[in-house]
Amino acid sequence: SVALTEDGDTQVETVLSYVLQYARMLALSPPERWVHDECAELGEMAFRFQESMEPVDLVTHLSNALEHHPPNDVIAAFYLYEDFEPDRIREMLSLLTPERAMSTHVSPAHAGSTRFVEAWYGTKFSISRHPDAQLTEWANAPIDPALHLPEPNPFVPTDFALVCDAMAAAASQSAAPSTTAPSTSPSTASAAVGTANSTTSVATSTTTSDATSDDSNVSSTSSSASATASLFTLEKLRHDAAVELWHKTDATFRRPRANVFINVVAPAAYYAPRNVVLTSLFASLLSDELTEFSYHAELAGLHYRVYNSNVGLRVMLSGYSHKLPVLLRKVMEKLAKPGLREDRFLLQRDVLRRRYRNYFKEQPYEHVTYMSSRMLEMRRFHILEYLEVASSDELSFEALKSFAQEELLRCVHMQVLVHGNFSADEARDLVSDAEAALCAQPLSMSEQPQMRCMQLPAGKEVILR
Repeated sequence: SVALTEDGDTQVETVLSYVLQYARMLALSPPERWVHDECAELGEMAFRFQESMEPVDLVTHLSNALEHHPPNDVIAAFYLYEDFEPDRIREMLSLLTPERAMSTHVSPAHAGSTRFVEAWYGTKFSISRHPDAQLTEWANAPIDPALHLPEPNPFVPTDFALVCDAMAAAASQSAAPSTTAPSTSPSTASAAVGTANSTTSVATSTTTSDATSDDSNVSSTSSSASATASLFTLEKLRHDAAVELWHKTDATFRRPRANVFINVVAPAAYYAPRNVVLTSLFASLLSDELTEFSYHAELAGLHYRVYNSNVGLRVMLSGYSHKLPVLLRKVMEKLAKPGLREDRFLLQRDVLRRRYRNYFKEQPYEHVTYMSSRMLEMRRFHILEYLEVASSDELSFEALKSFAQEELLRCVHMQVLVHGNFSADEARDLVSDAEAALCAQPLSMSEQPQMRCMQLPAGKEVILR
């Protein structure tokens, strides 16, 4: 599916032309073995580490799959890539022609021109055939040279070892008591050939020694278990003007996945309504630029999100831990040195304006949530102030560039949580890389914003109009 902008909504035929050109480009190119192998790796990884499903969802999924796959294959069929068969791939691709295509266009532009009404939900729709001339034009359109296969995915993980197992093994080994082979000393030899009384004395001494050894082993085992448990507690690894780092290695879910949450505290982001709007635009443009590798990252089980908050920017990453540091490095490098294209700025500015206007069409409960937080937080601007800034001429591309390069990330403080399949040393390395990529001055304690909340009077009704 293709999400359309307002301009794209008026050029549906052009969009469809590019989709069909891409299908023809694939059909005319020899199938690539590396594409099959990469898909096989991703399928195996997804099957091996898939999350548990609710029983009702699992039954629905499997019953639908039975339409297409035999019962013996139904569980793994969606993840299996068996033999590489280029001839069958060519055969399938040759069928992707304009004459065989069916397109669905969902848009308010069709209001008032539909001919049918869907029986259950009352959705208005029409069905029409593309003109033969249009089909011929699509079939003969030259393939745009910009269309090509993506590069091999740099985010596909290959190391699925669990850090918690390595840490527990190291802790057990260091806590284990040392053992040495018994030696036959002259005194032992003489006791063995002595009188009955002396033999009894040696036996009694040996029994006492064994009991003491058992007690020592119990104590050692208990200490080892306690030491192992302490390895997986939440701990603060660093706290200074630049970074506050918290870390916890997961030993509960036992998956080679991790989560990284970074709160980039930047006072300039929430200094005034203008700053809030510029920061929101910056975050949207940054996410837009990150799409150059977000496709590969999503396929490889890595996810990220960058958005603005009332203290600055937030960066959230999750997925397989092996290649997560690579994704973090790319995100932080873009954050420090974004491209900021003017054509994308104009597009995102229109999206932001519509978002602010559409707030007044949202459900009442969403208004209640927003107004509650605005009433309780000591410093919170109103969305009408944002709309005023977004609709004014001062919201220009030059204003955004100046704000992003000179104000927003000049001085920051990073609050970081690293959780999952990372050791403490790996968490420190992650943060050091992010800090080096951002290359910003640290905030002093007095410059860091203090989050304060309004205390409502007990037992009194408060009405906000």
